[in-house]
Amino acid sequence: MSLLGIADAITRQMIGAEPALTPPIVFGADPGLSVDRTSRVIILVPGSEQITGPQGQGGDGIGNPRPLFTRNISIAAHIWCDDVPTVELTLNAFVQAMQAIQWGSYKLQSGQWRTGSDIATKWGVVYTLNMTWLVPITRVPDTYAVVTSMPITGVEGTVDHSP
Repeated sequence: MSLLGIADAITRQMIGAEPALTPPIVFGADPGLSVDRTSRVIILVPGSEQITGPQGQGGDGIGNPRPLFTRNISIAAHIWCDDVPTVELTLNAFVQAMQAIQWGSYKLQSGQWRTGSDIATKWGVVYTLNMTWLVPITRVPDTYAVVTSMPITGVEGTVDHSP
């Protein structure tokens, strides 16, 4: 799954769990300056990456292709809300949705309240959550055979009960 795919899945999970707490989740390089402001928004800012060996088991090769490598992507999630209680509710909903979507494929590292800055004062309260997302690089799913037709054998509706 890509970064955008993960963000979309987290948004869908948040909407399903708590529609009132679901802000737009967008990617940006300049938090707060290039996004049309709503009452709440989560801006994801990807940072450096480290590539490591595959995480987890081999997969089935079809629906779950075998991982080749793992991207360890540093992400800063800037959570903008009108007040501290709303930031905390949104933060909890965001982390709960990450857990439901990514299971153990993320690491929370630190958080920071950004108070007193010009942007924070203008827009309300800002909390930055620093984390790492573990995103697999996978093989292309294998196709072993394609079934184009299948003959039906036996007589429909007949059951043989003989010993």
